[in-house]
Amino acid sequence: MKQVYKFLLFLIFIIFFSSCENNEMQTENFRNSIVDWNFLVYMGADNNLERFAIQNIYDMKKIGSSEKINVLVLLDRSPGYDKSNGNWSGTRLFHIKKNSKNVNDDMILDFGELDMTDYLNLEEFITYANNNFPSKRTVLVIWSHGNGVFQDGLIFNDKDKMENARTVIQDYSTSYSAGMRIQDFSKAVKNAEITANKKIDIVYFDACFMQMMEICWQLKDLTNFIVASQSEVPGTGGNYEAILKYIEDNEDIESLSIALTIAERFYSKYQNSLLSSACSVVSTESLKDGIDHFKNWMTTLQNADENQCEELIKIRKNAFAYSSTYKEFIDLYSFCLNIVNSSKTSESVKSKTLELIESLKNIIKVNKVTNEYKNNLYGLSLNFPIENEGLQFYITKDMHYDVFDIYKETELGDFIIKIND
Repeated sequence: MKQVYKFLLFLIFIIFFSSCENNEMQTENFRNSIVDWNFLVYMGADNNLERFAIQNIYDMKKIGSSEKINVLVLLDRSPGYDKSNGNWSGTRLFHIKKNSKNVNDDMILDFGELDMTDYLNLEEFITYANNNFPSKRTVLVIWSHGNGVFQDGLIFNDKDKMENARTVIQDYSTSYSAGMRIQDFSKAVKNAEITANKKIDIVYFDACFMQMMEICWQLKDLTNFIVASQSEVPGTGGNYEAILKYIEDNEDIESLSIALTIAERFYSKYQNSLLSSACSVVSTESLKDGIDHFKNWMTTLQNADENQCEELIKIRKNAFAYSSTYKEFIDLYSFCLNIVNSSKTSESVKSKTLELIESLKNIIKVNKVTNEYKNNLYGLSLNFPIENEGLQFYITKDMHYDVFDIYKETELGDFIIKIND
């Protein structure tokens, strides 16, 4: 908590002195003008991704902030992976300018060491940007390591394991084995929205394995679009120069256009690479429209007889394994297709599965994949362990811990338990 108090004290200091004339920390021409977009990057690079973070910032600096866009980066660096720009470690806030020579030239504040896995620091970052860099709309980028819903998304029977779970962001200096839980991420975004009466338009996870149904379900009321990858993301990350150039060059851009651009420019960056990559856009409004389809599908699967469950297990075992680390993750759309295409699928299961497939077509606005992911990944994953894949963590959903909403609101957890019984 000391790390959070340090951030709060700095913010109080800034708010107090922002009205003073000739404040050397005030960013001329931008702070008091309302721009079209804030592009906020919460960059958890206190880990082995540090050098890629510096590269991405230099890409951002090729476009930089302007009268249309504020590019703000909260960067946490590591002591041991990149020696450029003074080889400092700790956490600093930057207002990125075009073609400034050194990353440090754009610094607004130096916070010392902050724990980037603490959701209160994320909340204060968003709040600071809303208060000091007013904008009509906001893109929030979460840049770091990602683990999808593992271990965070499992229904834990051990509260200590639950509290130590990590989903996104690794911070070697403060909490090597922990991370930010999506439930806490949601709290940060929600609290910042309440404070400013302003919603985040786009959440972009520049982190591995984050485009999952469980995560999108959790964030469905907090943003309009979620851009992320189902799979591993190359260390070089998103195509920031191209994204910012698109925003800078176009007038009156809708949120969907920017979300699509993030995914499409990611694809253009890696389409000729030997690496397999994926990036998709999920509409939370479409997800909310399709919630009943997913609920009904899960209820139908939960009520399936023994023979049908055996067929579902067989289909699940044949699912495309796109991660050797997280074998629990499957592509939801392709799983549904395989259910429908099985001659042993009952009419009731097939009917509800077809309804879900049509819903997923609306939920997933674009899906850009390369190499082996073509015809295998369709834009949204589901955590579906079988046999010994993490099942020791599962209990019924009638628990009191702060689990994902999808486990509370659907039969997903119960079905996974049933099918592995």
